[in-house]
Amino acid sequence: MTVHHDAVGALNLYSRTPGALPTADRDRAARFAGQAAGAVALALRLREREAEAQHLETALRSRSTIDQAVGILMARAHLSPDAAFEVLRRRSQDSKRKLRDLAADLIADAATHRSG
Repeated sequence: MTVHHDAVGALNLYSRTPGALPTADRDRAARFAGQAAGAVALALRLREREAEAQHLETALRSRSTIDQAVGILMARAHLSPDAAFEVLRRRSQDSKRKLRDLAADLIADAATHRSG
């Protein structure tokens, strides 16, 4: 079974007698294999779309976290948005930590200092 020239599965038919499957049965099996390949292709596309949606959702959440951290740096150090982002980006690179993780820590720290 192929989808866009890629093998996605196989339909094997066995018989104890060579040539036992009539042409009509072989044709029916080939049509079934084509339909099964279509179902597999659809499942693969759905899985890809779900992964893309999850990546976008993560990116949106990360962006919100990063924007909040930029706002904190702007307020604390009286920086422009671009300068605050650059500070955050540099800290991320220097510490070899993901930008979103560093931003989340900065937000947590700001919340702790504000409430405590």
